[in-house]
Parts: sequence; C-alpha cells; structure tokens
Amino acid sequence: MERYQFTLKISCEEIHAYSILSGDKNPIHVDQLAAKQAGFKSIVAHGLLVQSKIISRLESLFQLEQESIQIACTFLSPVYAEEILEIEVISTVQEIKFKGTIQLNEVVRGVIKKSEHI
Repeated sequence: MERYQFTLKISCEEIHAYSILSGDKNPIHVDQLAAKQAGFKSIVAHGLLVQSKIISRLESLFQLEQESIQIACTFLSPVYAEEILEIEVISTVQEIKFKGTIQLNEVVRGVIKKSEHI
C-alpha cells in the first residue's frame, strides 16, 4: 500500500471555461450573486471539473490508461472557486482510493479500480 498527498485549486477562470465547454450555464457556476442567492458561499465548481482534475493528477502519478480503469466519485459538499482542495490517496494493487478535504472537511471521495480488478 502506498500513500500520497497533493493539493488542487480550481480558479474562477477554469470554472467559466468549463461552463462554456460543457454547455452548463447554471448561474451558480458563473455568477457570484446567483450562487449566494442559491445558498452557496461562492461560485461552485462543476463536479465533473473537480473529478477530471483529480483523475488527471492520479493518471500522471500512477501512469493509468483511461480505457483500463473504472471510476466512482461521490461529492459530499460543494467545492468553491479558489479554495485549496487537499487530496489524500491510498493505492493498492487493485485500486486507488482518494479523499478530498477543504479545511479538514471531506468534500469528495472516490475510487479507481484498475482493469485487471474490474
């Protein structure tokens, strides 16, 4: 078993670009006032954007090939623009588990199963 840690920060610019690319123009992703009126403290990052940034780092770290993995990811709380997301990783032969926290609060968790163990 191996353990790793890294941090991510998703900028407002990345969230806006993802909104355009994905076609998801929900105001909570692009408008500070709309996000606050909806009960959030700031602009909310798209879940798939957060997931893709985590998976991209893990692919580099473990030389994973996308066609040979299965991914499951659960969001427990919003990830806001410009927050530092601390990622803890535990890797075994069968899978890679990750947990993301912001100020010690778990916001995302997931697992990547490697092809020979799917």
